[in-house]
Amino acid sequence: MKYIYNFNLKDVVNIDNYYTFLEIYLKENHILKKDFFDKTGICPNSYRFFLKNKEKNKHYYYGIISKKYNIIIPTNEQLITLSQQYSKIFEDILYKRVEKYEEDLKIIEDVLGDTSTENRTIASMHEIYFYILEVFLKISLGKLIRQDRLNILQIFIETLKSYKSLIIKDYYVLYNMLVITYQGLKNTIDENTIENTINSANDYYFFQPLMYKIISDSYYLVGNYINSVVYGQKSYDGFIQCSNFFRAVSIKTNIAYSYIMGNSFLQAYYTLQELYYGLENYNIKQQTAILRGMSESFIFLNKYEEVYELLQNHLDIDRVELQIEYAFVLYKLDKKEEFLNLYQTYMNKSNIEIYKTYTCVLEYIYSLYLKNENIEKNSTILRMTVKELGNSTFVKFCKFLSKM
Repeated sequence: MKYIYNFNLKDVVNIDNYYTFLEIYLKENHILKKDFFDKTGICPNSYRFFLKNKEKNKHYYYGIISKKYNIIIPTNEQLITLSQQYSKIFEDILYKRVEKYEEDLKIIEDVLGDTSTENRTIASMHEIYFYILEVFLKISLGKLIRQDRLNILQIFIETLKSYKSLIIKDYYVLYNMLVITYQGLKNTIDENTIENTINSANDYYFFQPLMYKIISDSYYLVGNYINSVVYGQKSYDGFIQCSNFFRAVSIKTNIAYSYIMGNSFLQAYYTLQELYYGLENYNIKQQTAILRGMSESFIFLNKYEEVYELLQNHLDIDRVELQIEYAFVLYKLDKKEEFLNLYQTYMNKSNIEIYKTYTCVLEYIYSLYLKNENIEKNSTILRMTVKELGNSTFVKFCKFLSKM
């Protein structure tokens, strides 16, 4: 089957790379060369001579070692199947087919075994590359909080650091994308890693939009919003050229959020306005992100009437952050009856985890509007809670709110 990009694992999983892998494997598993020679019955001097010129006896030694240590290269037929599976899963990641996540994870677990990512060990060459794919899938499509992604990537980088010489070609680009993601989550950027990744991706056209997206996201996380916009635009243009419109919409929204964080509120609004004209074509998550970005842009510009007019047409979208921002606008426009109705509706759901998390924000707005005696107490709770919220533009809104 043909995919948008066809991986060929035989390029890296082969007899020529086998002995490089074996040397690393023995060191990683603390297997002494003496024990290796004792178990296989191989003559040490002959083997050392062979390692300098592997061509003659590579299949002979492979037969002995694979039998004694069960370190096996998949057959050509198996590698064809594995390559097709790899290509299929990468395409699902590239087009963000979240509905395929469990199916793809099962394919990877059938290859790597049922152990969790946290306990992943490398027992064969092809497992290096499927481990890269597993982490890429979990980071891209899994429902993970920031700390979980950070933990998985930290273990991943530590596990594969000894095998880096075998991570080449297209797999090197994928690996480096994950390293850049890790750096962003750690609030640090290595410009050399970015430059090397961009240069390595020159031969892989379909990788480039996703690579630029990851670079943009990492710059966003470290607060470099100018570079986030620059690489976000490269990503957007690439996704459009590849007809990957789902990803294009998301990256366009991310560009707008970079503008918001950089205080370019009108630029953020105009960026999202382009998407707003096709709002009904997007899923709820995308619609909410677009509406929230437009609302926040206007709120920071003190244009509350515009926010009210915008959200009046979308009250059916039941998303907690959007509701809170709408409540703030109702307060600023002194629409008391609408505010109290929204407040009561929200509080009726406050036992639900997501609503419970954000309740203090609404309670603070309530205190402001009703001049409640708890305003100082609610202000303190709000400042403490803001530190735990993951959405940076909503955190910016909360800080804006706390200054009212």
